[in-house]
Amino acid sequence: MRSVIITGASGFIGRALTKQLLNLGVKVFAVVRDKNSLADLKSDFLNIIELDMKDYDKIHLYVEEQVDNIFYLSWSGGISNKSFKDIELQMPNLVHFVDFCISIRNNKLTKKLIFISSDRKAKFHNNNYEDIVDCVYGKVKESCETIGKNILFSSDILFNSIAFSNVFGVGDYSLRSTNTILRKLLKNENIDLIDANTLYDWLYIDDAIKAILCIANEGKAYKSYYAGNKKIKTFSDIIDSAKKALNSSSNLFYGKYKDEYSVNYNYLKYEDIYTDTSFNISTDFYNNVKKTAKWIQENKIGEE
Repeated sequence: MRSVIITGASGFIGRALTKQLLNLGVKVFAVVRDKNSLADLKSDFLNIIELDMKDYDKIHLYVEEQVDNIFYLSWSGGISNKSFKDIELQMPNLVHFVDFCISIRNNKLTKKLIFISSDRKAKFHNNNYEDIVDCVYGKVKESCETIGKNILFSSDILFNSIAFSNVFGVGDYSLRSTNTILRKLLKNENIDLIDANTLYDWLYIDDAIKAILCIANEGKAYKSYYAGNKKIKTFSDIIDSAKKALNSSSNLFYGKYKDEYSVNYNYLKYEDIYTDTSFNISTDFYNNVKKTAKWIQENKIGEE
């Protein structure tokens, strides 16, 4: 891999991917809304492109060479449950992505595109209503996968997508549940939680980046993947382990929150990444939790 485009390069996963590829000596065209968001990254291999998503169809005006891979991580609309369900916020993402795919197809800008998806495309209603998911965000993501691969197939541009559940780790400034739970465990606070037996998955950021690169190099053509642990655990298995890692005295009240939806990991074909590629989890969960908790504490994530 000699050169890539990364859209959404200033986000949690995008930044980690950018840093990893720069360390490997890969030329990175990093697409962001604000070039100052990557001001701390210094590398002769880094080329920052300031571009709004609605203008992604003009990407060929900024990159005058064919790159080996494009990693598409951009998304707009926020991460709250309310925004996930807002069709007016979510639908423009599909429009922008389709325009982007048409542009790179017409300009033969890459050999392969890797789209970052979400497990929420497989978070179905527990009453098994067909295709009823917890939010439109997940199905807009899946629509991007389906339409994108078909657009690019016509020009022999390869395509893969990769979905995650809960990526956590150093560098995540968000108030997602992973950070919130770890912060409360650090403070020994009581925590109200979802049902203990809900199937769940946490993946450390280093392993997420490893998964993305494995898919880029080894993924089967036009296939969608899920990246997570080889064995999907229960929610209580994960949170109890995190509590133990932090030696926390928090009381955990499972079942306080009722969710009518749950992720169908079989739908995501969660084992395929292990059979199709060389991906494996190479980090230790306990150490990952400790490193992340220390970072949350030092950076006062979630504090007023």
